[in-house]
Amino acid sequence: DERLLLPLLSTAECTTVLNAEGEVAFDEQTHRIKMYNGSAVGSAVTTIDVDDTPVDSATTDPISSNWAYDFQQTLTTAGDTPYATEAGVWTRLGIGGSGSLAQSTGSAPSWVQPEKMVIIKVITDDSTLITGNGQAHFTIPDILNGMNLVDADAAIYTASSSGLPTIQLHNLTDGHDMLSTEISIDETELNSYTAVAQPVINAAEDDVVTGDVIRIDVDIAGTDTTGLDIILTFQLP
Repeated sequence: DERLLLPLLSTAECTTVLNAEGEVAFDEQTHRIKMYNGSAVGSAVTTIDVDDTPVDSATTDPISSNWAYDFQQTLTTAGDTPYATEAGVWTRLGIGGSGSLAQSTGSAPSWVQPEKMVIIKVITDDSTLITGNGQAHFTIPDILNGMNLVDADAAIYTASSSGLPTIQLHNLTDGHDMLSTEISIDETELNSYTAVAQPVINAAEDDVVTGDVIRIDVDIAGTDTTGLDIILTFQLP
């Protein structure tokens, strides 16, 4: 049988004797093939480098699967997504809830539930706003099933010269008001975004399901006010 016999050298001898590119020897202390690459003595990859159970975060030999092991160990649940917290440091973003979307916080990824917006045209832009329950009704479609009301605003098209137009949302199906502080629009303003008193959603009555009927109640109309849009935002909890 043909075979190649390499010179047997100690670790120290490998460092000094191997000094020309391509020279090879067997380190009888570490049991590794050593070679000179033109600038330094290094180890050739052998079967002992193939380690299926390497030490977590190891940066020295065995080299073959340390990175793969560290990378794989960060993923603990089906659907996990790996990401780097800094150069060479990996962690996991656990799988998000059903329907959630990934977004960046500026420093790391996170999961968020998308928002759905509904705009209800209660009266035409030139119609005078009047008080009363049931100025309009809105039936929750299946796309909003199981969501929570997370924002509520209103807009008008002729500002009130006296009095603050004030609107309540009432879940007619459940028999509960959805706002603990009603939507209001300040005098001379055209929407509630600038209101001093912002609406507050009743967290105990914010959920909706398919078929719920939401009633729009105008408690205060103001003076000479025309038009009314209701802008609602829903999101899965």
